[in-house]
Amino acid sequence: MAEKISTYGAKLYLTSIALANEIANIKSINGIEASREMFETTTHADSWKTKLPGLFEFGSVPMTLVFDPQDTNHAEIITRLTGDDPNQGTRNYVITHPSNAAGTKKASWTLAGHLESYSQAEHGVEGVFEVDVTLAISGAPTYDADDTTTPA
Repeated sequence: MAEKISTYGAKLYLTSIALANEIANIKSINGIEASREMFETTTHADSWKTKLPGLFEFGSVPMTLVFDPQDTNHAEIITRLTGDDPNQGTRNYVITHPSNAAGTKKASWTLAGHLESYSQAEHGVEGVFEVDVTLAISGAPTYDADDTTTPA
């Protein structure tokens, strides 16, 4: 029977060439999905439908942050929304998650992404300041299952 693995300990990092910054206070991160469109190529001479696959698209990764405007990584999200950079939000990200039941080993997805959406949650009397953000994945992410604990 397969080992059961908790999602507790999943983390998101902003990365640059020589630096990896953990974005603290992650409440939830959705999984990564891949899909591709199929193009029908059937002609009247065919007896069966025929198809050709299009390109893979890895879509988007929605997540919820317990937002801290004093955290430079969180504040950067606002900067990316309001800046003049034509590539606003284009960054490298690493999502790590446990790869064994004890949580002592990690695996990771490394991806290039753009900030696709940002939404502030309700500001109630009780609770914390949450924001929902979505990263649009650009290109193909890489999966590292060699149990590393630090982003590349």
